[in-house]
Amino acid sequence: FTFLVDEHRRFDVASAKLSGSDQEETEKHMLLDDLLAHLEDTQIKAAEAKSTAPQEKDQVEQDGNFVREMAMQTMKRRAKNLAAAMEVESERERTSRDKELEFERFKFESEMKQREIDRDERRAEREHQLTLARIESEKMSCLLKAVLDGRK
Repeated sequence: FTFLVDEHRRFDVASAKLSGSDQEETEKHMLLDDLLAHLEDTQIKAAEAKSTAPQEKDQVEQDGNFVREMAMQTMKRRAKNLAAAMEVESERERTSRDKELEFERFKFESEMKQREIDRDERRAEREHQLTLARIESEKMSCLLKAVLDGRK
């Protein structure tokens, strides 16, 4: 293939040197001209690709660094958000425990007050019973005294 292309190039150079004479273009020469044009286009594109490959590589690397940086920032925000959420949750739990302790304290104090009231009521009831027993005792004493005085 390379030999054929080189031979056609030499033919083109020789044809260009022959001036003023008509030369017939055969189908073979037309096909080789088209093939040579495509080959040169391909070589130019390959050279351009080689020259842009380092730039593309740098661009890909820069894009990768950018994506990594964005991911790191997101991770930092997530960590901050997680820490804030944990702090809020612990504050909520502490508040809940404080309220529960306050309720337990209130319940305990209420029970203590109720026990004190019950003790006071029992004491008052005993004193009342004692007073009634004294009155009954005095009545009986008076009746016995009256009966004894009445017999004399």
